[in-house]
Amino acid sequence: MRTRSKGSLSTLGIALVAMLALGALFGSASASAATQHWYGQVGGAKLSESAPTEVVIEDKGTVSLQFNAGGAELNIDCRSTEAAGVIENPSGGASGALGGVTLTFGECAVASPAACVVSDTFKTNALKGEATKFEGVPAIKYSAASESTIITLMVSGDSCPSFWKGAKTLAGSFMTVYQGTGGNYGVSKSSSTNLTWGGQPVAMIGDQAISSKSGKAVALVTDPLPAGEHWYLGGGPTEGAKTKLAEGSSVSYSSSTGSASYTVSSTISGVKFTIQCNGSGNWAGGSVENPAGGGAGTAKGSMVFAGCIVSQPANCVVEGGGASSKSLTGLATEAGGVPAASFSPTEGSTIATFTIGGASCPAALKGGKSLTGGLTGVPNSSGTYAFSGAGLKYAGQTATLSGQATPETSAGERLLLAP
Repeated sequence: MRTRSKGSLSTLGIALVAMLALGALFGSASASAATQHWYGQVGGAKLSESAPTEVVIEDKGTVSLQFNAGGAELNIDCRSTEAAGVIENPSGGASGALGGVTLTFGECAVASPAACVVSDTFKTNALKGEATKFEGVPAIKYSAASESTIITLMVSGDSCPSFWKGAKTLAGSFMTVYQGTGGNYGVSKSSSTNLTWGGQPVAMIGDQAISSKSGKAVALVTDPLPAGEHWYLGGGPTEGAKTKLAEGSSVSYSSSTGSASYTVSSTISGVKFTIQCNGSGNWAGGSVENPAGGGAGTAKGSMVFAGCIVSQPANCVVEGGGASSKSLTGLATEAGGVPAASFSPTEGSTIATFTIGGASCPAALKGGKSLTGGLTGVPNSSGTYAFSGAGLKYAGQTATLSGQATPETSAGERLLLAP
């Protein structure tokens, strides 16, 4: 822990800003194409994943904490704080996290109204935090580790207004926003609007700094978007000139007639099971886009499995002759070092559900069975995609998929992938 005492009033806000910068150990955030991670400093090296770093907090300048009720304000000042904690970039690429922190406030007093009194020293509950963004800037969002209470403050005093008196909880969530220099972070009225005390709003304004125990500044930085792969429009079935699809401009596609075919195989209750879909009604369609800002290309769409038969065992049939997929979401990526398009269900894990029948079909195979997981398509130079499965299961058992389709725009242009 590091303790700092200030000759001039150092408000409870200073201590709480420090608290904002240190949430509970390893709070999580979903990884995305652009996530926030801890760096040694701006332009410095990104901290290694799963390598916790102890940090200390220092207040910078004057910070105010203002409780508001019915137009009246309560301001509490603390002249000393103790704060330390741990930062980490979790494994797997999730956004940076902070934790292992409670804060002790000392030499505290009510600045106004003068008739109110608080304890000289008090301590926060355990906190949790997650790296996110506030108004497009890297920031840390914090809240209590359990329930919603950050700290309970007792206000007393014979002449203190009654609506301030008693034990009330500081609750909710709030953010410190990275200032883009050194290890400096700031909290403002707008970044603390979800914070309340006794149900009344709290405004917090001020700055603080985070550094490692060795004194090195700690930065919170948005990872640059990966260059990724992008969508290009080709001139037709022969390899030749291609034009990159303009950023932010979506284009629709559908598979050319007769180009799509799929085979799904699995083993269920010891029985080898294969569906083959080779009908002319096989179809894939949707839209693709190169997002503004240079991110990897995206896609959305669906598939129709048509003309489907059960090739093994021979006494089973696909009722209705096929199935339609759920909505799928795709991303231009790589597979085996070459450009590829990966697709997964937009919601849940089910790609499509096939209904299997047949009087002599084994009972374990009959009924509605779902194909779950993802699909990967690798294009050749003329824009025909060879599809395979990614973590596929059919009826809960490991499955494989092979197939192909040739997507085209309404103008007959092929969709190609390249950096």
